[in-house]
Amino acid sequence: MSQLNIGNLLTRQRKFKTWIWHHYYAVIFIAYFLAVFYPGMIRPGVVGTILLLIVGYSIFPIRLHSVGLLILCYFALTWIDVFLTPVAGLPVSVGLREFTNSSLPVLFYFVGSSSKFNAERAYSNYLSALLFAYFVGFIWYLSPPQYYLEYLYRVYNLGSTGYFLDPRFTSFLSSVEIAPLACVGMLISIHSYLEGGKARDLLLTYGSLLVTMLTLQRAAYLMVAAIFLAAALRYYKSRFKRVLILFLPAMFVVLFLLSNIDSSLFLNMINKLSRLGSAVAERSSQWSNVTKIGIGILWGHGLGSMSHKAIGYTDLLINDGGFFKLLGETGLIGFVLLCTGVFLALGSCFGRKCRTDIFIERMTIIIFAIDAVGSNTLFFQVCAPVFWLALGRLALARSSNIEEGTPSRLSILA
Repeated sequence: MSQLNIGNLLTRQRKFKTWIWHHYYAVIFIAYFLAVFYPGMIRPGVVGTILLLIVGYSIFPIRLHSVGLLILCYFALTWIDVFLTPVAGLPVSVGLREFTNSSLPVLFYFVGSSSKFNAERAYSNYLSALLFAYFVGFIWYLSPPQYYLEYLYRVYNLGSTGYFLDPRFTSFLSSVEIAPLACVGMLISIHSYLEGGKARDLLLTYGSLLVTMLTLQRAAYLMVAAIFLAAALRYYKSRFKRVLILFLPAMFVVLFLLSNIDSSLFLNMINKLSRLGSAVAERSSQWSNVTKIGIGILWGHGLGSMSHKAIGYTDLLINDGGFFKLLGETGLIGFVLLCTGVFLALGSCFGRKCRTDIFIERMTIIIFAIDAVGSNTLFFQVCAPVFWLALGRLALARSSNIEEGTPSRLSILA
C-alpha cells in the first residue's frame, strides 16, 4: 500500500472517531427509535456500548491535569468494583452490565477536555437529535398507538391503564431520561438566544420547557427554575431586553398549552409541584440502605450492587438517589474522587471571569447534581455522556485559567 493511501486511511479513521464524538446522541436516539419497532433485534444498550468503546479508542493520547487524573482514578476504581460484586453475593455480570451503563460514559470526559472537540458542532447536533425525539414523542403522546403502548410495557413495565391514568411525555425514552436531556437542550437554546440568537432558539427553549413540564418529574421543575434563575443573573445587565422577552411569556405559553392539551394534566402538574417537598421523605428509606453495608462503606459494595441490575438478587437497592448509589457502590473512595473532581472543575469557573460559553457546562453540572439527589440519571448510558462532556469542558477551561507550569501534567500513551 502506498504511503499516500495509508495517509488517506489514517485521515478517514481520525475523522470517523471525532464524528462519533459529535453525533453520539443522533445515533443512540435512532437506535432507541428503531427498538420500538424491532424489539429484540435492535438493542440500544448494545449500540451505546459499541459507540462508547469507539470513543474510548479515539481519545488517546490523553493529556491530564489534576481533574483528569482524579476522573481517571475514579474510572479505574469502578472497574475494580466490578469484581467486588461477588463479595456482596451477586454475580459479576451485574457489575459488568453496570460498568457499560454508568462507567463507559466517563470516557466522554476526555472528549470534552480535548482541544479537538468542537462544542458548537456537538451542541447543534444534540439539539437536532432532541427535536427528533420531541417530534416523535408529541405524536405518540397525543395519540399513543398500540405498538407504542406495548413498547412502554415491555421496556418500562408501564401498562396502558397506568399510562392513561398518569400520562407523561416519554418519546422513545423514559420520562426520567428525557427530562434532564430536555433541560440541557433548553439551556443550550437559552444561551444561544441570549447571545444574539434568532427566533428559532426561542422556540426551542419553549419546546424544551413544555417537554420538561410534560414529563411530570419533580426534579425537572427544580432544574428549570435553576436554569432560568442562572440565566437571569448572568444576562440581566448585558441582555436585559432579551431576558424579558424570554422569561415573561415562557410560563404563560407553557401553562396555556398544558391546560388546553388536557385540563387534568394541568392539575396533575400542580399536584406534583405541591408534593415537591415530600420527594426526599419518599426516597429516604432507600438511601438508608447505604448504612446497612457496614465497614464496606469505605470501599463500596460493588458496582451495580444497588442498581436496577441487582433486582432479584438483593433488597439493598437505591433506585432513586444517585449520590447515595455512588457512595454505596464505590464507597467513600469513589465518592470523594468524583466529587473532588467535580468541585475542582466547577469551583474554578466561579468567582472569576470565564468565557461565556462555559455557562452551558457549569449549569449542566448543576442540573445533573440536582437530579442526582432523587434520581440515578447520572449513571444512565443515554444521559451521562452530556454530563461528562460538560465536566471535561470545565476542566479544559480550568487548565487554561491556571498559570503555565502550575498544574501537574501527565501524558498517557502520548
